[in-house]
Amino acid sequence: MLRAVAFTSVVVVIASSACLENPPQTDTGPVDARAKLPAPPAAADGFRVVGPELTIPAGGDQMWCWVTDAEVTEDHLVKDLETYQGTNAHHLLALRSIIPRDAGDVFDCTNDMATAEPLMTPNTQNKEGTVNLLSDQFAIRVAAGTQIVMQSHYVNVSTHDIVIKDAADFIYAKPEDHRIEAQYLVVNDAGFDIPAANGQHYQHGASCTLDSDFQFAAVIGHMHEWGKHVTVSSTPATDGLAQTVYDVDNWTAQFRDAPPVTRFPVDQPLTMHAGDTLQVSCDWLNDTDDDLTFPKEMCDSVLVYFPAKPEGFITCGN
Repeated sequence: MLRAVAFTSVVVVIASSACLENPPQTDTGPVDARAKLPAPPAAADGFRVVGPELTIPAGGDQMWCWVTDAEVTEDHLVKDLETYQGTNAHHLLALRSIIPRDAGDVFDCTNDMATAEPLMTPNTQNKEGTVNLLSDQFAIRVAAGTQIVMQSHYVNVSTHDIVIKDAADFIYAKPEDHRIEAQYLVVNDAGFDIPAANGQHYQHGASCTLDSDFQFAAVIGHMHEWGKHVTVSSTPATDGLAQTVYDVDNWTAQFRDAPPVTRFPVDQPLTMHAGDTLQVSCDWLNDTDDDLTFPKEMCDSVLVYFPAKPEGFITCGN
């Protein structure tokens, strides 16, 4: 069962450290970029969370987290996270707070994820396409007592401020759906520093040595506009021979929000064992006047594994 309590709307003006030094000004005020919402799910089918109004300045690139008013009083298997955002949106992710928070709190989580951990990735729908990383065979457990925090990321490339208000629907799996409980493993590289425009490609990556056996059903890579090539490889501890399991050598800006997905059948998953290594490798071409670091650019691989382990959503890398 899930109860909703009153969520007080707040307006926060985001002063991003990643903003342009002198962003263009507008005399007409912020542009309305609040998400357009369909009807919410029925109580038996799921629940909706709605965020506060935030003003994103022209040139702003930052992630803000908002604490939802959802009170999860029993475990639910969730098969879909349907997210709603406005223009210039990058993503809306579901996180689990690891410290007590008040509903309605808003905090900067651009570089600080020490107090919240990933809960569920969305089935992202945008102008570039749809990423349904969690196929119709799987569901994610949202445990009783989970305090849900949503992470809104906007890259406002326009010349005017925008007012946004995001929302998301958590859709329950029903017994007749026969879903397998799955979870995510993310290999993240946050240690790169891509030099300003010099005409040269730059490569970097991260690796993760598994401490138990895994079965993977899907994998994606993730970079931003300056990405050119991403690969994910699996290296067995037994022979040390790397096998490429994901390779996109023509990365484009539209893949930032809707990357290609490589899937493995449930009866023939990508199987890895304790001691094996996953590695994500990225290649960029920086044509800007500034060095690029996380989170302006990114280098990640997200994999769906099953059955879910007690540790749930796993992150590793650097």
